[in-house]
Amino acid sequence: MKKITRIFFFLIMLIVVGISGHLIHVLSFTPSETFPEEHFSSNSGNKRAMAIVAHDDDICAMSGTLSKLKSQGWTVRQICFESGAPTRDQTHVAATKNIMNEAGFINLEGERYRHSQDSLEYAWMPFEKEQFDQVFNREKTAKGVIQAIRDFQPEIIFTLDSDIGGYGHPDHVFISSLVLELSQTDSVEVKRIYQSVFPNSQEKKTFDRLKAQMDKWGYPSSYHTAQEVYQVEGQPEPNVQVDIISESSHKMAYLRAYNESEKKNIRKFIPYFEVYPHWLYFRIFDKEYFKVIDL
Repeated sequence: MKKITRIFFFLIMLIVVGISGHLIHVLSFTPSETFPEEHFSSNSGNKRAMAIVAHDDDICAMSGTLSKLKSQGWTVRQICFESGAPTRDQTHVAATKNIMNEAGFINLEGERYRHSQDSLEYAWMPFEKEQFDQVFNREKTAKGVIQAIRDFQPEIIFTLDSDIGGYGHPDHVFISSLVLELSQTDSVEVKRIYQSVFPNSQEKKTFDRLKAQMDKWGYPSSYHTAQEVYQVEGQPEPNVQVDIISESSHKMAYLRAYNESEKKNIRKFIPYFEVYPHWLYFRIFDKEYFKVIDL
């Protein structure tokens, strides 16, 4: 009996040590910087917020903030482009019900926002911005984005950064740059743009880890390639942070509602989110960060 008790105790200790060690590893991805807290005004005009991104899961790092706005009485909507896979699009629409009022797709009247993949081996690898007008259907895309914004009339827009598009994906850079350009002209009326970014320390840890994975899998690193192609150090530095602890269950439900193919991609930027309960994981990663652009 004593032998069984000792074995059981030993196993429990192994589990505790293993979990503690993994938690320490997870904690290593948290940023060391802090920024001013963003408090969305309760005196806001129409309290309407719109996320505009290229792909459905591009909102994963801003999803807690979108959920928080919805909890505060804002009407929140996301628009992106259809993936070409109806099941994926349907899953995305269902997943977003956890964090916002509505998700939809930009109408390009039967066309695509990207003319073709050209001769690129990997569509997600960056290329010179001078080639954007050859690859992307700028006129039709701008028309669709303008119409979507005018129909919804958001006060603020969420998107990825226009420097490197998160990790270098040219679709991200194109859409974020287009949204910024349209918002800075008379094309649409918007008060602020919130570009989702990581603090520098978190950015470095996340993408160094991802590069090691890509090297192991035999793929190039889009992030490190983009630093050279776009001639940037990385994402722009945030100027605000948003506390999302109150939205932990909603954000986790949203992330876990995706299909495995999308969750595989999300894991690259939100590591180990499926391993821990929401109340623990988002107490560790309790902030989301943005570069806010006043218009």
